[in-house]
Amino acid sequence: MNYFTKTTVYCLFALFLLIGCSDDDNQDFSNEIFMSAKIDGIDYRMDSKSSILTATRIIGPAGILKLKVEAVTADGQRLSFIIPKYSGQNLYMIGDNPMLPNIIEYETAEPYGHWFCNHPGPNQVEKNYVEIISDDGKIVQGLFNFAGQNFEDNSIRRITDGRFRLITD
Repeated sequence: MNYFTKTTVYCLFALFLLIGCSDDDNQDFSNEIFMSAKIDGIDYRMDSKSSILTATRIIGPAGILKLKVEAVTADGQRLSFIIPKYSGQNLYMIGDNPMLPNIIEYETAEPYGHWFCNHPGPNQVEKNYVEIISDDGKIVQGLFNFAGQNFEDNSIRRITDGRFRLITD
């Protein structure tokens, strides 16, 4: 082989090595961090590039662990919930313990509206819940579903097929 061919082959080999190797410690989770749901049948997706997404563990004065999750978009939509007595992977029914109320809500800024839920559901068909499907201490993933009521105009918003994957702090 001549010098030019050898140099080209070595450069291509080095390029393939650089492209093929990755640093897993500096992984960018921005594409994987999200909250999504259907709100009255319309698909919404919030990711870390377009929204502020937080998942926080809080230890209350009585020593009870809570999980607070919140997603806020630039246009003023907010979807949040609090799970009292949080214990990791589990199904949490909204309103199943009146002494430790779960709260889940959806809010819009323009036009203003606040749909709130703190009850299990009006019947056996409609269930209000948050299900944590995994929590490794860094990333929490789950599903949610609820019907919230706006007490100003008594309107109902149904938030279905909710999914999230968030970094916890």
